[in-house]
Amino acid sequence: MARYNAAVLSAAALGIDAAAATIVPGAAVRFKLRRLTLGVAVTSGSIVSQQVVVGINRGTARGTQTTNVAGSKMDPTSAASGITGVDSAWSVQPTLGATATDVFKVAFNTQSGADLPWEQLEEFFSDVGTANVIGIVNRVTALPANHQLSVAVEWEE
Repeated sequence: MARYNAAVLSAAALGIDAAAATIVPGAAVRFKLRRLTLGVAVTSGSIVSQQVVVGINRGTARGTQTTNVAGSKMDPTSAASGITGVDSAWSVQPTLGATATDVFKVAFNTQSGADLPWEQLEEFFSDVGTANVIGIVNRVTALPANHQLSVAVEWEE
């Protein structure tokens, strides 16, 4: 299977239960999430030290994206990715489940980060279908005004 990656920044001052990014597969694409690296970036000034909780959520609708990043091939001889891209801004938010439906949650400090590999026995699948986005969602506390979630994803198709 070929591997791809993409990196995005969320909107600044991301609110509670707001999507930071969604991975959007094409209609006939099934993929495995292989790595998720999270951090916090600041647009100006210094970073505030606070705890952040990010949920990984299986969504049911893409929303209307205004910012989308295409995946990059990790092996240049691979075919083009079947993932439509990673969305990070929307005029209509994606439809994601409540915090209780998060498949996984990770807590970290804004001055650190989190690196989550899903390899070998730990597999994270996304089934076929455009509506089957995987959302990365800010939970519990809103980010300060000049702070953004940094989201880097790696997947296999």
